[in-house]
Amino acid sequence: MSKFKTFFIPSVSQLSFPNQMHPDFFSYGTVTIYLIYFTKQLLQIFNIQHLVFDSFIIGRFYSALFSTLTILLAYKTTSIFLKKPWALAAASLVALSPGLIQQAHFATPESNLTFFLFGSLLFLLYFLQVGKVSHLLLSSVFLGLALGVKISSLVFLVPLITGVTLHSFKKPLRLVSLGSVSLILVIITFAIVAPYTFLDFPAFRSNLEYEGSLAIGRIPVFYTRQFIDTIPVLFQLEKILPYALGPVLLLTGIIGFFTCLFSFLKKQKSELLLFLVAFLSLFIPNAF
Repeated sequence: MSKFKTFFIPSVSQLSFPNQMHPDFFSYGTVTIYLIYFTKQLLQIFNIQHLVFDSFIIGRFYSALFSTLTILLAYKTTSIFLKKPWALAAASLVALSPGLIQQAHFATPESNLTFFLFGSLLFLLYFLQVGKVSHLLLSSVFLGLALGVKISSLVFLVPLITGVTLHSFKKPLRLVSLGSVSLILVIITFAIVAPYTFLDFPAFRSNLEYEGSLAIGRIPVFYTRQFIDTIPVLFQLEKILPYALGPVLLLTGIIGFFTCLFSFLKKQKSELLLFLVAFLSLFIPNAF
């Protein structure tokens, strides 16, 4: 959180539409930076006296907004599998999770990221249920926005491709066409919201290599030393998830995962498989 707080304010401050839109910041994507910048410009048009449009305050507003909207998406997603009372209970647990509450109070991009990934999954589930191509397109747009927040969202291409495959695996031509359109839309959305990923690719690649070296421990820094000589999965279950999710949501989440797995093995429903794939595509890279 502190890293983003330190660098995103200068990144917003140095922007000047349309001549200077390069934030010179690649640790996160530019969606949050641009959102704060254009909101600030829009508010300044009204020229309200005694009101200071601070970039950090605007960022905190969006963190709270996206965290709140994520609760709604959690309810909508859960209601696909469970009856309304259980879906409301699940949404309540999400609303009370320490991690979501904490992120809602700070100007960090994780709230935006969680919202866009939840949105991508929800519309992908709708696509499997109803078969409307518009749902697939919306899922692709949400994923493109998530990539614009953080490039690590690339792992969510796995559930996107899985969803298209589950829907059209008996029709190869439709599978290829839908898959191609969805991937192209993801790339186009990503290019629109994070253009300097491509326009200044050498800087982006350099930052990506640095962040990758941090992730695998090649470059030791103080905030990654806690992961040295730890056991993947067990470390997350003991040291991270109880505090990020809260013990109740962690316990019900574990029970829900295995219930979902056994239910899929019994019923062979595509929506259940997609939900499992989406969870594992996010959990495994972060655990290992």
